[in-house]
Amino acid sequence: MDQREMMDKYKAQIPLLEQLLEEVKYILEKCLLKKEIEIQRIEGRVKTIDSLLEKASRCEIANPLEEIQDQCGLRIVCLFLGQIDSIAALIRKNFTVLSEDNKIEQLDEHSFGYMAFHFICKLPANCSGPRYDAIKQLPFEIQVRTIAMDTWATVSHHIQYKKTLDVPKWLRKDFDALSALFYIADTHFEQFYRKAADTKLQITASVESKDLKSIELNVDTLREFLRRKYPDRKTVDAQAYSNLLTDVLALEYKNLGQLDLDLSRAEAAFLEYEKEYPPGKEPKKGDHYNDVGTARCTLRFVHEDFLNKLSKNLIVGYEKFKHLVAYPEK
Repeated sequence: MDQREMMDKYKAQIPLLEQLLEEVKYILEKCLLKKEIEIQRIEGRVKTIDSLLEKASRCEIANPLEEIQDQCGLRIVCLFLGQIDSIAALIRKNFTVLSEDNKIEQLDEHSFGYMAFHFICKLPANCSGPRYDAIKQLPFEIQVRTIAMDTWATVSHHIQYKKTLDVPKWLRKDFDALSALFYIADTHFEQFYRKAADTKLQITASVESKDLKSIELNVDTLREFLRRKYPDRKTVDAQAYSNLLTDVLALEYKNLGQLDLDLSRAEAAFLEYEKEYPPGKEPKKGDHYNDVGTARCTLRFVHEDFLNKLSKNLIVGYEKFKHLVAYPEK
């Protein structure tokens, strides 16, 4: 096959490779979501004709259409080192893996820039029928790397040094130091991630113990406390808990016990308020506040300063049910 014929054949195959790319990306996103593996992004590309020919020339490949297996490629950029094994297991389970190349474990002190776990795959056997007939035998590549690895690969690619031995001697010390910094960042992110996970388990146990006066207020303890206090209400994003924490600390609460006391004594007032003033721009009877909204609305019954931040028409609603607040005994 001459070059012109090969180029024409590859041009005809590009739409199929683009279809394959979308199918693989969809499967990956669905599986990652199901396993609750949070990542930074999934990106993909189909090689251009120029890129295919450049690789064939550089690697001395005689038949690139048959031998180059990353014509369709995807990259999963995850957050932590510890996620890589979980993602690798997910790939093995959901695709037919033809080969694996763990460049992370193979990396030595004389190479850098392309740290990643590489897989060459095909669609699994259960992808059958007319939708898949034209693409199910096409191979594709999946790379898995962390944010730190991806950043280092991007920088080294633009600087055009593929290995430490390629770097001029007077620059090697700086590049070795930079490579070490990225490695340290990755390992310390992983350590922090594991410690944060352990801390959340400890927080859960502490909140379950009911000794709320001994638990300090931070975003993790507040989120777990609200989840348990309002188990039937929806949870929200991390920023909402952070914003609530700022307001709660401004009200001079020192621990969860103090917060729980005020939320409990104003609970009856809030429930009646919610019936008449449900949440949303177009409120409907029977709609409920999420856990953060419930805490905010309840605290307004016991803190005038907190209440006065609202518009006058909303303040009227709070005044209507304020008599239901249970005041502590003197």
